[in-house]
Amino acid sequence: MARLKTFLDANIVITAFAGLPSQRLAAIAILRDAGRTLLVSDYLRLELIARPAYRSHLANSREAALAKAELQFMLEFFAGPVEEIPASPAITRIAVDIACRYGLGAMDALHIGTAISAGADEFITSDQKLRRVREVSIRTIQQSTSVTPKD
Repeated sequence: MARLKTFLDANIVITAFAGLPSQRLAAIAILRDAGRTLLVSDYLRLELIARPAYRSHLANSREAALAKAELQFMLEFFAGPVEEIPASPAITRIAVDIACRYGLGAMDALHIGTAISAGADEFITSDQKLRRVREVSIRTIQQSTSVTPKD
């Protein structure tokens, strides 16, 4: 059986690390779902790694410790069973078109552009405003906690 090709918005991975308990469990279930191939990109890596990497060097030991834990979680996510989609001019062109068409911010448009370029079956987010995008199936975390693999 083929698995769903799933691109996760950064907010889903962040929720798996630091979300409210019920949302965190739902996000972790998506990350661990054997019925999905998780697609990741250089853009997603930038969004998820840069902030905790920077904050892990701050003087406040409590904040630095939390940032180190978040950074470790993100690095383990990227080291896991994921399919890497490299950045490309074609993705940027798609992202610009999507951003202009739907009024999206740059990172959201880049993530959706990557999902489209990679032929993703779904894009999972907790951002309701992204549901208006029609070029890829946008699902919320609540709609995505279980999946049946495609034949």
